Amino acid sequence: MKQIIYQALPRLWRSGKFSDWDESAFSYLKSLGIDILWLTGIPRHSSGKPSVKGDPGSPYAIEDWMDTNPYLADNEEERMTEFEGLVRRAHAAGLKILTDFIPNHVARDYAGPVPHLDICDYDWTDTVKVDYSDPSTIQAMTDVLDFWADRGVDGFRCDMVELAGIDVIYDKSGSYDLLRAIAGGNSSARELSWHWQWLGDRQPLMLNFLENHDEQRIASSFWGRREGYPWAELAYSMLFNTAHFLLYFGQEAGEAAAEGHQGRTSIFNWCKPGTLTRLGEYSASGKGLKAGERSMLARYRKLLGFAKKDAFRDGGNWDLAYCQPEGQGFDQDRHSAFLRFNGRETWLVFCNYSLTTAKVRIHFPEELSGRLCRGTEEVEVPAQDFLIIKL
Repeated sequence: MKQIIYQALPRLWRSGKFSDWDESAFSYLKSLGIDILWLTGIPRHSSGKPSVKGDPGSPYAIEDWMDTNPYLADNEEERMTEFEGLVRRAHAAGLKILTDFIPNHVARDYAGPVPHLDICDYDWTDTVKVDYSDPSTIQAMTDVLDFWADRGVDGFRCDMVELAGIDVIYDKSGSYDLLRAIAGGNSSARELSWHWQWLGDRQPLMLNFLENHDEQRIASSFWGRREGYPWAELAYSMLFNTAHFLLYFGQEAGEAAAEGHQGRTSIFNWCKPGTLTRLGEYSASGKGLKAGERSMLARYRKLLGFAKKDAFRDGGNWDLAYCQPEGQGFDQDRHSAFLRFNGRETWLVFCNYSLTTAKVRIHFPEELSGRLCRGTEEVEVPAQDFLIIKL
């Protein structure tokens, strides 16, 4: 069943405190249809030292696995109690909480029980590798998971791991890269059909997304060659199948990371992204967003509303690209069309990745006639946009 995950860095949400995740914040998330809140930067990371990248530093350079960051608390001495209060408030609102588990490395100044080596991977020079040749490492890392589970955390986002033993994994090398390449005019929509067929039974194990802490904001100038917003790519990513979908905080109001590096919101430095700052105010008071941001948020709400419908959340899907004849306006390279359905309703979704309006007669295969739909359906969809029709 499709779940909607919302990723946020607490230090950049409102005033940057645990207490900012209050009833109004959770009410806002529930209004979007969020099921799970993934909080990045909860375990205490190294800060204020020469080896640290940025200020306050990376949430992936863990200094103390059994502590949380003092700067997130109103009262530093009560920081763990304050975090546990956040978790209780989230649960009371009907949300689950994820935090990060980083199994491969710790900070250079880490002094805890997890064995580690004096080497780093790649350019992650603020970290050193965990030593899995030491027989005590597995127990030490298990203790970390137990510690946070005891504080009410419902699950973990595991950094830099593969599919084995993991419930869900980023569809990074599949739909994300393909959709970004399509947006940039460098790939064909035909590859989307090939990708989901290749995944087969693994499809429900994927997490679809267009933004996260590693990737560039889709509203930034770095994400593609488009003149407008990638609504078509977003609709495909969110609605094509029952895979979970990740929303990165501020994305829903068009945060473009103008203050960041090449379209990314910094995970290393204190910063105040403009749209995200206004969104924090809006979530608390209903005020603060600019007109364009309110308009984008409204459209995200509508799209997320479709994702929560039974036919999209746990129904079937049928890719229609294969049965579209030549000469009816359907461009196999720049369009997608698919059905989402259950025993009660059927929806047609058309995605236009091209830079021109699409006028298309959608054909439905004979095997669906009288069961999910019949005949044809004419659609007209603006450039880089989508259309959803109940059949």
